[in-house]
Amino acid sequence: MPPFRPVPPPRVANGSLEGDADKLAMVFMGFIFAHVLARGKLDFERIFGQRDDALRYYISVFLTGVRSK
Repeated sequence: MPPFRPVPPPRVANGSLEGDADKLAMVFMGFIFAHVLARGKLDFERIFGQRDDALRYYISVFLTGVRSK
Protein backbone atom coordinates (compact mmCIF):
# COMPACT_ATOMS: atom_id res chain seq x y z
CA MET A 1 0.00 0.00 0.00
CA PRO A 2 1.48 3.41 -0.93
CA PRO A 3 1.96 5.93 1.88
CA PHE A 4 -1.05 8.07 2.67
CA ARG A 5 -0.86 11.55 1.17
CA PRO A 6 -3.28 13.89 2.94
CA VAL A 7 -5.31 16.31 0.89
CA PRO A 8 -5.17 19.97 1.85
CA PRO A 9 -7.80 20.69 4.50
CA PRO A 10 -10.31 22.87 2.63
CA ARG A 11 -12.59 23.23 5.63
CA VAL A 12 -9.81 24.87 7.61
CA ALA A 13 -8.51 26.94 4.71
CA ASN A 14 -11.92 28.40 3.90
CA GLY A 15 -12.91 28.85 7.54
CA SER A 16 -15.86 26.41 7.46
CA LEU A 17 -14.54 24.18 10.26
CA GLU A 18 -16.38 25.67 13.16
CA GLY A 19 -17.43 24.44 16.53
CA ASP A 20 -16.57 24.32 20.17
CA ALA A 21 -12.80 23.88 20.40
CA ASP A 22 -13.04 21.61 23.45
CA LYS A 23 -15.56 19.31 21.75
CA LEU A 24 -13.55 19.19 18.52
CA ALA A 25 -10.43 18.32 20.52
CA MET A 26 -12.35 15.54 22.30
CA VAL A 27 -13.45 14.06 18.97
CA PHE A 28 -9.92 14.12 17.60
CA MET A 29 -8.47 12.64 20.79
CA GLY A 30 -11.12 9.92 20.53
CA PHE A 31 -9.56 8.86 17.22
CA ILE A 32 -6.16 8.58 18.88
CA PHE A 33 -7.54 6.80 21.96
CA ALA A 34 -9.34 4.25 19.77
CA HIS A 35 -6.10 3.68 17.88
CA VAL A 36 -4.22 3.01 21.12
CA LEU A 37 -6.88 0.58 22.34
CA ALA A 38 -6.90 -1.30 19.03
CA ARG A 39 -3.11 -1.61 18.67
CA GLY A 40 -3.04 -5.18 19.90
CA LYS A 41 -6.07 -6.25 17.87
CA LEU A 42 -5.44 -4.75 14.41
CA ASP A 43 -2.44 -4.90 12.10
CA PHE A 44 -1.87 -1.17 11.65
CA GLU A 45 1.30 -1.65 9.62
CA ARG A 46 -0.70 -3.60 7.03
CA ILE A 47 -3.55 -1.07 7.07
CA PHE A 48 -1.59 2.20 7.14
CA GLY A 49 2.04 1.37 6.42
CA GLN A 50 4.13 3.54 8.71
CA ARG A 51 2.86 4.60 12.14
CA ASP A 52 2.89 8.28 11.14
CA ASP A 53 0.65 7.50 8.16
CA ALA A 54 -2.13 6.50 10.58
CA LEU A 55 -1.93 9.87 12.32
CA ARG A 56 -1.93 11.71 8.99
CA TYR A 57 -5.02 9.75 7.97
CA TYR A 58 -6.85 10.60 11.22
CA ILE A 59 -6.00 14.28 10.76
CA SER A 60 -7.27 14.22 7.18
CA VAL A 61 -10.54 12.54 8.16
CA PHE A 62 -11.02 14.99 11.02
CA LEU A 63 -10.33 18.06 8.88
CA THR A 64 -11.94 17.03 5.58
CA GLY A 65 -14.53 14.42 6.57
CA VAL A 66 -15.50 11.36 4.58
CA ARG A 67 -18.01 10.71 1.83
CA SER A 68 -19.15 7.80 -0.25
CA LYS A 69 -18.28 7.68 -3.94
